[in-house]
Amino acid sequence: MAAAYRVDVQRWAALFDGLMDPVGSRFARSEPRRRVRDFVAGLLARLPAEHRAAHLIDITRAHLDLGDHRPAGRALVAVDRIALAEMRLRPVAHAALAAVLRAGANPVDLTRLATTLGLTRPRVG
Repeated sequence: MAAAYRVDVQRWAALFDGLMDPVGSRFARSEPRRRVRDFVAGLLARLPAEHRAAHLIDITRAHLDLGDHRPAGRALVAVDRIALAEMRLRPVAHAALAAVLRAGANPVDLTRLATTLGLTRPRVG
């Protein structure tokens, strides 16, 4: 029997908006911004949590390629919230998290996630 996931729709919408902001800012006009947002939302609408998480890992890698490290980190935190096993067990997710950590300033939740996964050592002090 598959594990059931509970999705907080408002939280998902807020996370999605945060992830789409850097993409939307690449378009000068509002119509292409809306189209891209609707297109990505349509792709994700009926996907199981594992597939949404895999997509967000791909988005993380795209943000890293663009040098947008903060949105990349937010995407990984969203992956951990959406499908815990995907973040904890997929080597590509670990590699993406390590790349974000190497990039510099990291929010507390990202550092906590890295510590949980064993990618960093907890600070003693």
